[in-house]
Amino acid sequence: EETITGYSHELEFSKNNGRFNYNLGQSLANDRYDNNDLGVLFNNDYLDHSAYAGYRWIKPTKYFNSLNINFPINVSHRLSDGAFQGLSSRIGFNSQLKNLARTGGNINIYLGGKNFYEPRVAGKYFQEGNRIGWSSYYALNSAKKYFSDYAIRGSMNSLLNGFQIYMGTEQRYRFNDKFSMSVNLTANSFKNDVGFATRSISGDAIFSKRNRFTSENDLFAKYNFNNKMGMNVVVRHYWSQVKVKQHLTLLDNGKVIPNNSFTGNTDRNVNLFNVDMQYSYQIAQGSFINIVWKNAISSFDQNIKDGYFKNFTNTFIEPQNNNFSIKILYFLDYIEIKKKFDKG
Repeated sequence: EETITGYSHELEFSKNNGRFNYNLGQSLANDRYDNNDLGVLFNNDYLDHSAYAGYRWIKPTKYFNSLNINFPINVSHRLSDGAFQGLSSRIGFNSQLKNLARTGGNINIYLGGKNFYEPRVAGKYFQEGNRIGWSSYYALNSAKKYFSDYAIRGSMNSLLNGFQIYMGTEQRYRFNDKFSMSVNLTANSFKNDVGFATRSISGDAIFSKRNRFTSENDLFAKYNFNNKMGMNVVVRHYWSQVKVKQHLTLLDNGKVIPNNSFTGNTDRNVNLFNVDMQYSYQIAQGSFINIVWKNAISSFDQNIKDGYFKNFTNTFIEPQNNNFSIKILYFLDYIEIKKKFDKG
């Protein structure tokens, strides 16, 4: 078996103490480097540089317990030929208010470069558009019985007038020391998004201009019977939909033009529903009995069904996968066992 030797390194120089802090970094991997037997490497052949500057108010002010502003910038090139792959930067702030709530936000930009991975074809690349975006969040004091947080972000893309908006919230209530519940709701919408759709019969990449929508809703419940026994329940529904408006041809210069000859259906509609329930009982120090029930339902088709509740209801028509397991973990203290044998 042939031995392939690659090279990778990461360099970093930073100052973290005091009011003003900064960071300079470099990450590099050549096209022969592959560490997937030790972890996950999504791509190699890159040379990335990063810089960060931040300023923080260490002492509380009239309105804030803490406040910092930050300005990071990251630029990526392909190592083998120096091709520009993208530049991202933002200016943002994070703070804690006097009532222990937290808030923050940023304005960000992205200068699109050559994306060598979206086409799924060796030797091809996709010329990304430029984006400008913003985000903000607000979270109440998490130590209170009732906690909620809210996040919203959006962006505009120069390529085919793309637009994205994301909204998310968590609502949590602690009824008492034993019982608490929380709900996470997120919605992410893309208009005029551009990306890979499928391959033609000849193997060429077919792109599409499409609207994408993703929603994920989670319900968490936790109940502790006593200090040794408790139960957790997680219910999750994930819905993702892709509505294609127009198919596109990827040119050799990375740009896309309308493709009127391809007539295939590349719409996507995905629903995933999961229930995870776990009962845990501590039978001794470091030792547990875990009883787990998992339910999973999935549907994947090309028939676009509008409306959240219609998708949620239709998911239960699909076959269900139920798993039930019992696991016993018992901790053996070698030192204590040895002492007993020595006494005997």
